[in-house]
Amino acid sequence: MAERPRRLIVDVSSIARWVGPAVGIVRVERELAVFAEAHRSDTVLSFYDPRIGQFRALQPRWQETVLGWHGAIEAGAFGTWKRPRPWLPSRGPMMQALERWRLTSPSRAGRIAAHQLQRLVLAGRRHEYPFAAANGQRLALVPPDLALGPAIEPEPGDILVCAGTDWLHKDVAVLADLRARHGVSIAVLCFDLIPLLFPQFFKPQDREPFRRHW
Repeated sequence: MAERPRRLIVDVSSIARWVGPAVGIVRVERELAVFAEAHRSDTVLSFYDPRIGQFRALQPRWQETVLGWHGAIEAGAFGTWKRPRPWLPSRGPMMQALERWRLTSPSRAGRIAAHQLQRLVLAGRRHEYPFAAANGQRLALVPPDLALGPAIEPEPGDILVCAGTDWLHKDVAVLADLRARHGVSIAVLCFDLIPLLFPQFFKPQDREPFRRHW
């Protein structure tokens, strides 16, 4: 029996969450994903979903949005939004509902209407983050249930590539379990150890997750 080809599961969790300037780590993660997609037909782009502790496949429809710097997956961006006034409802749920409408409406008129209503909700803010970049480019914030497929079932021989800010949003015990129990090979990229070598420049809440992860 021929040996099953090993899948290359490339984690894009960092860039999939990113809506700011293209810093080094997310640029590297993106380039690795683009290269893998171009050279290996067995590449699976994945996103670590902390709610279930598993990697989920990035739906093909949204790959260009994520890898092309056109938007991100909505992974808690609204959790830190403040009410414009104590007696007014939070704008987060309204913006979420409007963004879903904008991204899924079958008509151009519907998409334009959703966009205009979002701008109305954001009136009075100094910027339209996370729906617009600093240069004014409109960004998409895709709900996870649209952007992500089912959990990826790990198989012996799979190769998982992680080159992002893993210590911020991954459970390292899940990675260890994939390797020990499921026979998944894991390739990780550590950019530097500055938080460990020069801890005096970092707050404990930033330093300790990094130490636990590595």
